[in-house]
Amino acid sequence: TVPAGARVLVVYFSRAGVNNNGSRDNQVVLPEGRTATLGRAIADELGADSFEIVPTEPYSDDYYATVQRNMDEEKADARPTIANIGDLPSIEDYDVVILGAPVWNSQAPMIMRTFLESYDFTGKVILPFTTHTMSGLGRVPQDYADEAPGALVSNPGLAVVETEAQTEAGRARTRAWLHGFGLL
Repeated sequence: TVPAGARVLVVYFSRAGVNNNGSRDNQVVLPEGRTATLGRAIADELGADSFEIVPTEPYSDDYYATVQRNMDEEKADARPTIANIGDLPSIEDYDVVILGAPVWNSQAPMIMRTFLESYDFTGKVILPFTTHTMSGLGRVPQDYADEAPGALVSNPGLAVVETEAQTEAGRARTRAWLHGFGLL
């Protein structure tokens, strides 16, 4: 469990536009990405501060163009830049960082590595959450642990099927997960 009175920050990356709606053959246009919806719900539930990671070069609204860009970034071990990184100059004021991303190709997008490498997470608790089509958490907890040495990265994290991110069932699972850490 997280110590009583812990200061919590919810950080997430998300992508709006054309997304899967349960399968690759069923797609929908989203004005807001599902991870953002879930991240905001977590922050609201906890009364916590939140920060949305915004890439300097936005990802395409087209699903398949984003898939290709992601594969290229993974192959190059890229670190996409974050446009609003200066809006969160420090994480020193927080004990717990609830860190969310979609799962792309069984891992978090490479921009999450950029974020993790931008700060010293020593002594922080990182609670990962993801939205996904079928990959669950994928390698996300291990990737976060690799990129944030000195942090305590929780495994299990929370993996919400993308079509449940905006539903009461998804919110109930999220509340149960938060409750398991003593945050609710």
